[in-house]
Amino acid sequence: MPPDDPGGLPEDEYLGLISYVLEANGYPAGTSALQIADLESIQILGKEGLSEARNFSLVQVVGCLTPGPDESWILTRTSDPVLTGDRPSTPAELSRADAQPLGENTFRLVSVSPFAPESYRGHRVEAKGLVYRAPNKDRINVSSLQALGSTCVN
Repeated sequence: MPPDDPGGLPEDEYLGLISYVLEANGYPAGTSALQIADLESIQILGKEGLSEARNFSLVQVVGCLTPGPDESWILTRTSDPVLTGDRPSTPAELSRADAQPLGENTFRLVSVSPFAPESYRGHRVEAKGLVYRAPNKDRINVSSLQALGSTCVN
C-alpha cells in the first residue's frame, strides 16, 4: 500500500493506519505508543482469543527429533500445536520455546530434508509448518526447523 508505490508512505502513516483499524475493530489501546520495531513481536488475536489449530493451519510445536522408518523423521513428545506466523523464530522466541514442557503428541515431519534434520537428532527442536491431524497420521509439513538449547533425555 499504496498499490502504485508499495511501502512508499512514511512509517508514521502506516502506524496510524494500523492503530485506526485496531481501534475501529474494538481492540484496546496498548500501554505504550505503537512503534515500527514492535510490529514483529505483536500477535493480533481475534475477539474469541487464540483459536484451535485446525488442519492446514500454520503451527509451532516443540519436541524431540528422532529418525523414523524409511528415512523419515518423527517429532515425539511434542507440545500442543499453537498457531504461529510464517517467519523463523527470533532468539528470544526460541529461548521461550526451549522452556516449554514437552507433551505427549507425535508428528511425522514432511518436507524436512532441506533443514538437515540429521544434525538435530536427539535434540529438542522447534518445528513450524502446516499441520494435518488424522488418527495415527499426524503430520507437519515443515517450513522451519530450529534446534533449541537442550537435548532430549529419556
